[in-house]
Amino acid sequence: MSKPNYGIVSDVHLHNWSAFSSVLPSGENERLRIILDELSHAVDTMVSAGCKRMYIAGDLFHVRGKITPSVMNPTLRMFEQLIKKIDIRIIPGNHDLESDESCELANATQALSALGCVVATEPMYFEDDDVLMIPWEPSLAKLKKTMKELHTKYEPNAVIIHAPLNGVIPGIPDHGLESKELGGIGYKKVFCGHYHNRTDFGNGVWSCGALTHQTWNDVNTNAGFLIVSGDDVEAYDGYAPRFVDYSESMSDAEAKLHCAGNYVRVKLGEATEKDIQIIRELVKSEYDAKAVMVHAQPMRTTSARTSSVKSGASLEASVNDYVTGSDTTVDKALLNKECIEIMAQADTGEDD
Repeated sequence: MSKPNYGIVSDVHLHNWSAFSSVLPSGENERLRIILDELSHAVDTMVSAGCKRMYIAGDLFHVRGKITPSVMNPTLRMFEQLIKKIDIRIIPGNHDLESDESCELANATQALSALGCVVATEPMYFEDDDVLMIPWEPSLAKLKKTMKELHTKYEPNAVIIHAPLNGVIPGIPDHGLESKELGGIGYKKVFCGHYHNRTDFGNGVWSCGALTHQTWNDVNTNAGFLIVSGDDVEAYDGYAPRFVDYSESMSDAEAKLHCAGNYVRVKLGEATEKDIQIIRELVKSEYDAKAVMVHAQPMRTTSARTSSVKSGASLEASVNDYVTGSDTTVDKALLNKECIEIMAQADTGEDD
């Protein structure tokens, strides 16, 4: 394998996120710090792999036209450290812009040029990596025309753009670019930011995906960064918490692997407040979730019993809750005891 040339991240979306976040003793937003640390991890991985340069494929920031000091200042401090390790080249994405067009005046990433980052507010070709960067262009027809013209001019190996790409996010109508058409322009590799799901189309076209998960829209998407080594592209997953859905069909081992360290959503049907409390505590304590959100419909009647909740560690408590809340006329203490004994026999494989 040839020596790695460069790394790529996209859709970093630096922001004072409110969901599942808090204010750290430093005054920083917790989730902003997580994303900045993940960016630092990506750079360290790239440098260890021999990369000299990192390309950012748009949407470094999240809120268009309103970057607060509490976001910008930690970002500048982080990039002061990163630029000492690796050269950084950036194209603005639509979230980085105050206007629809890419320009220095209305581009939030332009502030990083003072640190030594190269910000491409117009198409730029980099001979050292044989890479062309094209910033956000609201007209897809114009973007494709520019890609074709600049390929004829430079014949670069790769192009980095920020645009909607069909087939990346299930359910989004195909109003964007087609991977087949992009692959046919002549570039050996096309790296596209914008949609949050890392996808290899198999013809040299990649959706870079986001560096980290940011909202519930990112459930089941691939996040992380890329390292390009000659003709090879290697995808790396990061360590930041992910947004995931919990399913009661999971075994305890599967649930812990799936939920540990992540933001977990549990979808229930009708449920009482006690149900919700039980499942929230279960997922957080037994499966090590970083945070839990439970979606449920209120019970229609207050007399409905509490539903049982599957858990290896809390199964006995769930059975007790079930028995206690049932309408049976038998001795509930005896029934509960017999249920526990049956479970114990099942655990040991014993027969009656």
